[in-house]
Amino acid sequence: MRSTRRQFLRSTGLGIAGLALPWQGQAAGAEEAAGFAPAASPLLLGVNGHPYNNDAYTPANGVPYETQVAMLSALGMGIYRTDIGTDASGRAPVHNSVLRMMGLLGDAGIACMPMLGDNCDPALTNQQNYDRGFAKAAGFATHYGPYFTHVNLGNEWELNDGFKTGTGASSGHYDLTMAERSMHWIRGANDGLKSVKPAAKTSIAAAGWYPVWWQGYVLENVGLDFVDWHWYADMERNKSEIGVDNIFDDLWTRYGLPIWVSETNDRPNRNRGDLENQQLQVNWHQKIHQLCLEHPRVEAVIWYELLTQPQRDTTVPAEYVEANYGMVAFPGFDRANPDYTGWSYRKLPRRLMGADVLIGGFEGPSEGWTFANGPEFPGATGSFQRNDAHHMGGELAGLLSGDFTAGGAYVQVSRTVASLPVRTLRFWVLSSTVQRIGLRMTDSTGQTHQQTIAIAPDGVWQEVAVSDFAGGAGYVHFGGADDGVWHGPATRVGLVLDEGGLTAGRVTGAVRFDEVVATVQDVP
Repeated sequence: MRSTRRQFLRSTGLGIAGLALPWQGQAAGAEEAAGFAPAASPLLLGVNGHPYNNDAYTPANGVPYETQVAMLSALGMGIYRTDIGTDASGRAPVHNSVLRMMGLLGDAGIACMPMLGDNCDPALTNQQNYDRGFAKAAGFATHYGPYFTHVNLGNEWELNDGFKTGTGASSGHYDLTMAERSMHWIRGANDGLKSVKPAAKTSIAAAGWYPVWWQGYVLENVGLDFVDWHWYADMERNKSEIGVDNIFDDLWTRYGLPIWVSETNDRPNRNRGDLENQQLQVNWHQKIHQLCLEHPRVEAVIWYELLTQPQRDTTVPAEYVEANYGMVAFPGFDRANPDYTGWSYRKLPRRLMGADVLIGGFEGPSEGWTFANGPEFPGATGSFQRNDAHHMGGELAGLLSGDFTAGGAYVQVSRTVASLPVRTLRFWVLSSTVQRIGLRMTDSTGQTHQQTIAIAPDGVWQEVAVSDFAGGAGYVHFGGADDGVWHGPATRVGLVLDEGGLTAGRVTGAVRFDEVVATVQDVP
């Protein structure tokens, strides 16, 4: 009898409290606090990986297969999309490794979605390419058919050298001989696969920008079952350039087939810091997930990818991008002495698992943040508002303003947090008029612990992380036990702008806060 997902996690050593809960099965309150609404439709969730051809993933050097599968289970993912190279007969050179990974996925209740590499040759005839595709896919289904239901017949064909120029929206953007030869290989592969596994669902995986003619041409000639589209954050941001309002409406209107998004992410950028890149990936995951949930024809969304690839030379811009997509990183990795044992979850998976909980996104009033002007020191005025001029997450940030012209000492914004077991508090802050802020954390006894935090008044977002709530610069405590000892859990969090924290000569100032996140669970 196959093990349950929780038993599997425990057997790999990753079944710590809470980790085995899939995202869609977490408590609703935790999901809402984390900024991700519970799934309202049977949207399938997955992650890409390279367990057969990449150092970080291969068992000889990288993360063991058992650990990769346990990570997927911990994240609540139901699909592992993997690229598989084979010989002309459809057998992978790492045949035993493929069988072992597929078996582990099956034991954990996770679907394997293979992307079958092609052996199309534009120099050959249409019939020769058809025969090649048929033989390869029929053999692949013979070897591995029991382990999958959906398969990609090739990947991002239109990115092959010389295949496509321009956006790809019309036939004039393509080398039509290459398109014809490729289509016949796909037709052969589709026929060959289904000759062995008739119930299999097939697609090609389109690069997304914007090969609609190619996808339509293939569908006119091959009986594929679903549209598989790669859609990254930069595509969504620039969709007006191709005249698209909603990409999923566009695909459904054109093709009338179920839609899978088998690659998506916000591309890392060397000109941003790593923490900002991670935050933007969190933001995009929330947005693409919501877009997919809202569209009745989207069946699955699959993130790119599970692991970072630290063996790449990140001084090269393109290599930096490929190295930093992953959900799991390897801090301190040394390319000269590669060691993949010291891995850790990044911002996005920590949110998905509920290890990090969003308590300050400032997208609406429901979070319960309230303004106070320090009435024990009369004179200060100010305000707190949700503002869209600058934000790090979502569409809004919190803007705290203070005016000490008539006196006073501080203004603050705070909210209650119902017995939150905070280990670390992180938040983004931006100001050009404030060089020091205050943090107030109230513990279970009603004792308030206050410390000050220096920030750069340069008008650039910076992330602050605090783990010692009973310490720090300018530490004071009052109320409750009043003993200077942190008695968790937390019951209130306050962000303070005090008159002494303004830049020199100022009596007014403002500071923006966003993505206030509490770490409530220890995970790798």
